[in-house]
Amino acid sequence: MSEWQPDQAGLAEVLQLLASSQSASNETHRAIQQRLASFNACVPDFNNYLAHIFAHRADQQGAVRQASRPTFASVATAFATAVAPATVTCLPPFPPLLPTAPLSQMAGLVLKNNTATGTGADPASLQAAEGSLAALAKAREKGRVCEDSCEQLEPLEQLLPQLLAALDAAKADPSEDVRRLVCQALVLLLDVAIEQLEPAMPQLVTFMLSASADADKLVALEASEFWSSLCETRCAVSALSPALPHLIPLLLRNMAYSEVEQAELLATGEEDESEADRPEDIKPRFHKSRPAHYSGGGGGGGEEDYDDDDDDDDDDDGATRLACEEWPVRESAILALGAISEGCEAGMAPFLPQLVPWLVETLDHPTSLVRSITCWTLSRYSRWICEPGREPAAYLQPLLRGRLRRALDRSERGRAAKNLLILYDAVGTLADAVGAELAAPRHVEKLVPPLLSRWAALADDDRATFPLLECLTSLAQALGLAFQPFAQPVYERCLQVIAGVFAAAAVHPHFPSHRASPRPRLCDVAKACHTPLLPVLEEASECLGLLLGALKPENHSVCNNAAWAIGEVTAKVGPAIAPYVSAILQHLILIITRPAHEVGKPLLENSAITIGRLGRAAPQVVAPSLETFAGPWLQTLRGIRDDEHAFHGLVEMLRLHPAAAMGCLPLLFAAIASWDEVPSGLSEPLGAVATGYKAQVFYRMERDGEGYFPVPNQAARCLKPRFGMTDGWIGAEVLEDGPGGDASLVRVKHSHALWSDRYGQTLDPQREPAERDMVMNYPRTDVRMPPAAPWSPALSLLVVRWGGEETEFNVEQWGSASASTSSAYVSAFLDKTVYPTLGPDYEVISVFVTSGLDMARLGPATVCAMMRGRHRAGCYFLWPVMHQDGEVHESGMLDQSAYFDAVRIFEAAGVCTRFPHPSQLYRTLLAKDWQPSLCLVPSLCIPPAVTVNRATICASPSRAAKLCVDALATVRAARYRRGKKRREPESLRVEGAESRRGVAKLGFAWEAAHVRIFRGEQQLATALLDISTTPAVTGSAVIVQDFARNDFELRQFVVDGRIVHKVYSNFVWVDADGYMREFVVKDRAEAVQAWLCGDEEAMAQAASEMAEHKAAKLVAAWLAWFKTQSVEALPGVRVDVLVRRVRQGAAEVFTLELTELGFSMLGVETLPPRVFGALLRSCFDDTGPTSEERTRIERGEKKQRPASPGGDAKSEVT
Repeated sequence: MSEWQPDQAGLAEVLQLLASSQSASNETHRAIQQRLASFNACVPDFNNYLAHIFAHRADQQGAVRQASRPTFASVATAFATAVAPATVTCLPPFPPLLPTAPLSQMAGLVLKNNTATGTGADPASLQAAEGSLAALAKAREKGRVCEDSCEQLEPLEQLLPQLLAALDAAKADPSEDVRRLVCQALVLLLDVAIEQLEPAMPQLVTFMLSASADADKLVALEASEFWSSLCETRCAVSALSPALPHLIPLLLRNMAYSEVEQAELLATGEEDESEADRPEDIKPRFHKSRPAHYSGGGGGGGEEDYDDDDDDDDDDDGATRLACEEWPVRESAILALGAISEGCEAGMAPFLPQLVPWLVETLDHPTSLVRSITCWTLSRYSRWICEPGREPAAYLQPLLRGRLRRALDRSERGRAAKNLLILYDAVGTLADAVGAELAAPRHVEKLVPPLLSRWAALADDDRATFPLLECLTSLAQALGLAFQPFAQPVYERCLQVIAGVFAAAAVHPHFPSHRASPRPRLCDVAKACHTPLLPVLEEASECLGLLLGALKPENHSVCNNAAWAIGEVTAKVGPAIAPYVSAILQHLILIITRPAHEVGKPLLENSAITIGRLGRAAPQVVAPSLETFAGPWLQTLRGIRDDEHAFHGLVEMLRLHPAAAMGCLPLLFAAIASWDEVPSGLSEPLGAVATGYKAQVFYRMERDGEGYFPVPNQAARCLKPRFGMTDGWIGAEVLEDGPGGDASLVRVKHSHALWSDRYGQTLDPQREPAERDMVMNYPRTDVRMPPAAPWSPALSLLVVRWGGEETEFNVEQWGSASASTSSAYVSAFLDKTVYPTLGPDYEVISVFVTSGLDMARLGPATVCAMMRGRHRAGCYFLWPVMHQDGEVHESGMLDQSAYFDAVRIFEAAGVCTRFPHPSQLYRTLLAKDWQPSLCLVPSLCIPPAVTVNRATICASPSRAAKLCVDALATVRAARYRRGKKRREPESLRVEGAESRRGVAKLGFAWEAAHVRIFRGEQQLATALLDISTTPAVTGSAVIVQDFARNDFELRQFVVDGRIVHKVYSNFVWVDADGYMREFVVKDRAEAVQAWLCGDEEAMAQAASEMAEHKAAKLVAAWLAWFKTQSVEALPGVRVDVLVRRVRQGAAEVFTLELTELGFSMLGVETLPPRVFGALLRSCFDDTGPTSEERTRIERGEKKQRPASPGGDAKSEVT
């Protein structure tokens, strides 16, 4: 661009053309556009002229850029190609009138020419940098930067660390402009890069605290906006809570007017009673350059996110400032009281009985600014003042007297209520609040005639009529029949205004929006005073003709108001509208059948309501046409909240023409189901409409107290294992809508014929009392019409679960979700996670097994054929073991061989195992093969372990014990060689072989069964023999491991790669046979007291070393190992660690156990939602969820990333 220079004559001509476009003449506009188009076609470097004007002609920017909207696309392209990237990143400051569209394009160019290359903008001047930020700010306001340039924003992850690293230098930079621009940039980045900024939030908060206290007010102003923006982010509470003790006093100080601002404000005069109010006198309460605009003036920028306890942080400072005699300090404190009212109302409640009277007294303060802000602050606590039971004489009456005195204030600031516009609003609000109480003759005479006189003095085209008409609307509704004497002249004046607007529209057709306002006034009068309007309406065909002429969707606002006006009049005059219905309906059908994006949602909804009202007033006229618009009309009614008239019209039309809805029954039921609470007068008619239709209901077995479920055929309910669809859509017939007056329910009769329970007990629908079992009440959301095409749910779950009698599990130990083999656990997953998340958009095929033989009979062909979902997942809520198979006293335990054979068959059929883990990983965990295999890996901290075959044990237990002791010594020597870094830990070190303790355990053991503690070879030989000769044990080997002395076990719950909870536990004692007894759970403080002899320093060292170094590294190492066993995501696992204090201030840790996804949650009730949420997300990992599914599943919450193999595991607990 530096080499190209414009021809001055050509440049002057372009500037002249763009300046001429300020003309209001359409002919001039067309001529200019034609001329510019010819330039673009004939002058090769015409874009360079436009780019030159944007970049270099600052003297022309305001008028030319505002006038050149049609050329924005060309200008952006020119900027991208003709202007060097350095120029793009140095955009000059833009005038305030410049539209957002070009700035959004400029922001996109900044991103594409800057972030894509990873180079930082290096503007030639601070002015240019400010222009770049202005472009980004404008685009951010419209949400365009992330939307249009999301790919280019990715390099921010590399650029942000550089910016954050420079914050300390920026804090000390001598240039106020640099500090201000850094603040401005960080505020912008809060919107587009909050995830990248969140880890550095403490650093940002510290920097912004310093900037908020900056001596330069412009820097403090930019910094104050940071707090307002931060309140809108998800990390607001965690980021701001630690800073509140410093931030609140700082904001309070910033909220006070500076000396310069005081002089400017007071120079306007405290008493201007003789001056007429001007439009600009109705302005915001806060000076626009004042940091208080962000520090507190917004009154609700996020304070609702904080606990009321936070109020204590500013009690002392706030009370001191309220008592200060200097008016700027007191004014800022009163402003702060108003700003915190919404979020801290409960916390402020104890102080309000003293504060409110004091504020009422302050209404008479000698300074107008204090009086004005006191009025506003009192209004913020009006809800508390007007609460039922509050004594009016104590608070409300003194407040009203004080506010009325301020209405006669000598200063404009204090008497804002004297302004006519606000007076109209006050009268209208009064009418809305007191309603019919205002209809007393003495009130009517004082209010209505003066307002009508004021209206009579105004011309029909005077814009001052708008607020006056709004006021009359509220009065007409409140006064009712008391407004009757004024109804006809008001109505005739409305007709006169409408006629004048249409006459003007004929002359100036390009300003349709000016026709929109009088119609609402007409229909508001009709709503309140329809009886005296009936004779007028009979002669008002001209008025209806005007309204019909306005039903043109090209002019949305005009058409919307016309449709609404016709609907309101129809609702009041009823059948009297019949002669006009056919003509009105033709126009409305053309609107309701058009796509929503063409006419807009408000127009569609008002048209739908008006059609319903016409159908109620004249169903014999509307019903014959119902079939032509029923579909889009019902679709629109579904989204309208609580419009009783429209649904009454639906009922009346369907009574006359029921076949009209047959082609759109799903929409009919969806529209009926959209009601949160059906009015009593509408419930019975809607129920009559719905009754008798064939439908489908979303059946969930857990809702049926008898535990029956539909099965696909006779074999499925007679043979074992029993299987069927326990959650999913089945056929039904609607018996009653809103049974017992409960409009949220639909009563149906199931039409499916084959039913069974887990025990094989069948249900015959044709016999009593089974006939009654077929009748159930369903929520409306779980009732639908049969789909025309085969339905495919988002998710099909194969659930293989226990089918026999269940063991009662210890709730204190397992928690409310119970053990993973229990019905309570399955219900916690399906009914408390899957259904609330997905709604009726999933299905469950359940298989009930009682032994390994049932698992062997389980074939994938029939079951997989029933799974219709877009995603498929298998969940096996069973315990594979080696010592029993399906015994009743240990429910859920099956032979491990049969279990894994069946799971592998389904995996080969394409059904991914999501609970607990893919078969190869799950088997490795349960067999505990990983302990002897990985004990030589230092980073995994596994005590030395070896494996001994059962044949060796049975041949000679003592020899087997001797071999194990020798093998452990060999492993120990290999693991802990000489040298400080590799020496044997103190928790394992003993003197003499007979003193060494160990653990003998069997793979596939549950709840510490088949785990024996021993000391020396003799006890080891006994333990090996006992384990090997246990009846029904099928394992081929026993694991023998060194015993690591410990003070407690730290159980770390890992969900989605993060440590989300920690539990301190232990077994209290070991019996004579070596079995561990009396499992207890304690909190950290109890663990310190009981297990570390109160040695807080040692506990702190252990916790710090484990949480910050060893435990995090240990979990990260195990997560990396999990990837070697299965590349699938790991929803959850529990890593149990042994901890022991070895000396003052030092501790050692060892891996104790890796527990599968079905781990005991140890009564921690916050865990089930997180664990089951992660499990549900993993069910969508087979092909990857769609964007819609991801939104539904994750509910806007970004899925947490697992820790990288080489780094620490992220922890969410302290």
